[in-house]
Amino acid sequence: MLEPSNPLWAILAYATAGLTAALFARYLPYYRQLVKSSVGRLAPLDGLRGFLAFGVFIHHSRITYGLVTENTWAMPPNQLYAYLGRGCVSVFFMVSGFLFWSRAIDKRIDPERLLVSRFWRIMPLYWVTTIVIFITAGWLTHWKLQVDSIYFVREVAFWLTGGYFAIWTINGVPSVLCGGGVAWSLLYEWWFYLALPLMAILAPVRRFAVALMVFFVLRRIAPTYLPEYAPGLDQSTGFALGMLAAYLVRIERLQLLMQSPVVAFFAVATIAGALIYNQRFTVSPISYEYISFPLFLAVVCGNTIWKVLTRPWALLLGHASYSIYLTHLIVICFLVQRAVGYPVLQQIPAYRYWGWIISVVGPVLVVVSVLTYRFVEAPFLARASMSSKKVTRTAASLAG
Repeated sequence: MLEPSNPLWAILAYATAGLTAALFARYLPYYRQLVKSSVGRLAPLDGLRGFLAFGVFIHHSRITYGLVTENTWAMPPNQLYAYLGRGCVSVFFMVSGFLFWSRAIDKRIDPERLLVSRFWRIMPLYWVTTIVIFITAGWLTHWKLQVDSIYFVREVAFWLTGGYFAIWTINGVPSVLCGGGVAWSLLYEWWFYLALPLMAILAPVRRFAVALMVFFVLRRIAPTYLPEYAPGLDQSTGFALGMLAAYLVRIERLQLLMQSPVVAFFAVATIAGALIYNQRFTVSPISYEYISFPLFLAVVCGNTIWKVLTRPWALLLGHASYSIYLTHLIVICFLVQRAVGYPVLQQIPAYRYWGWIISVVGPVLVVVSVLTYRFVEAPFLARASMSSKKVTRTAASLAG
């Protein structure tokens, strides 16, 4: 019998998600046109984002299995399923670092335009999902106040900030039990956006090289000498590597080399080999950011990873990646924790649990996400003076 952390479950989950997205991309005109808008050298980056966001869903699906069977919300013991969480988020940080630093290299950052565009990109969907989380928490607590009223107001206020103030409960209910728990990464995104106009003075390549060396020295010594800053430096590594990629992609010979199918194999093999190493040698694991960087660099140089990342279904998942990221725990909450229920989940074997995830929960998540993209994200993207799409086109022209 297959174990709960067998890689086959992840592969099958990706397959059914891809099939669901392919139906939307082929038969519905809006999504067919949306997929066609992903053109240019950075089109594979859209596909990569889809894989990253759905990987976080698979990661949390495995954690949820541990929650209902062992009553603990903890990192999966298997390195693949652990990587699909922390590793995928770190690559998301690389994406932000690459796209926005490419703009900083090209010209001066306008702080007002940057923050306004990020507000309209992040906050509308965030507030919609937060309202759903509030309603779920109210339903679970029978609409009765479970904490001090002042503390409850503080909880609500912190939740509404778009992840800038991380908080893990609402009305005393742990966020993971009512569909929340992913907004922690938005804190680092906001820090990056707020710091970007100031950091832009480091855009000249020599200044950046010095700053990058200083950063990695600080990251190395922080656990020993600056323990209070170590977590933040650790999470910021993805941004730093993405910013580095913004320079490397401009080297024409390197760009052409990184598009090779052989490089794609090497990049994927690097991740697989490092995860096997980390599984065996847990005392000194290799950082997920470092093992992901060759693949990320290949993708931003135009490598399609054997054309997988430019398939219509992958591109559609990429466009809906933010929706997948913010809604997946809500879908898990309703279709796993509530619809099936803990008593049943505690009794069923792993293959039945993953069968439900693969055949129902994953496809429903894709449907929900492409719809929230269409009716929540897309209307507000038009309001952003510097939308993600515009930034991608700017970066693509720099890379070309």
